[in-house]
Amino acid sequence: MADHLPRFDLLILLRIDEATMVRRLKDPGRANDFGRYGATLEWSLDWRPRLEAEMLEAGARPVDGQQPLANVVDDVLRLCTACSIDLSQN
Repeated sequence: MADHLPRFDLLILLRIDEATMVRRLKDPGRANDFGRYGATLEWSLDWRPRLEAEMLEAGARPVDGQQPLANVVDDVLRLCTACSIDLSQN
């Protein structure tokens, strides 16, 4: 994945802790079974810290993904504005 990261103008990493990730993956209301069955949860737990390190090394801006959704959105929009990324056409 690291080969593709330089193509982006802005990298945003929504950071969550392991307990939050497990709770969200196991939520029966999700429309996706990945992370709920078999070895996919263990794979996800192993993958998350490696992905976070790779993203941060590539210059990703971290956002606390555990805060209320409105705050996450505000933080993402603030980063986009600070980097002169216009989302009005998207």
